[in-house]
Amino acid sequence: MAGICTGGAILNLLAGALAIGLRQENLFWFFGGAIVSLIGSLVAFLFELLIAGRNLLRQIRMDRVPMEQD
Repeated sequence: MAGICTGGAILNLLAGALAIGLRQENLFWFFGGAIVSLIGSLVAFLFELLIAGRNLLRQIRMDRVPMEQD
């Protein structure tokens, strides 16, 4: 999503340079959308990293517990 918004902002800048009449509000919304999408993806990655780390530590702890022999 961030890539799409960034691409739209670049196309909007190009259209402005070529004097094609596009609204300047589009540039604000495209860059804003790209930044919000990027922050959202970084938060999701952090959440995934924390969950994976927690599961890895839990698995290590379970492996260290000596197995009871019958």
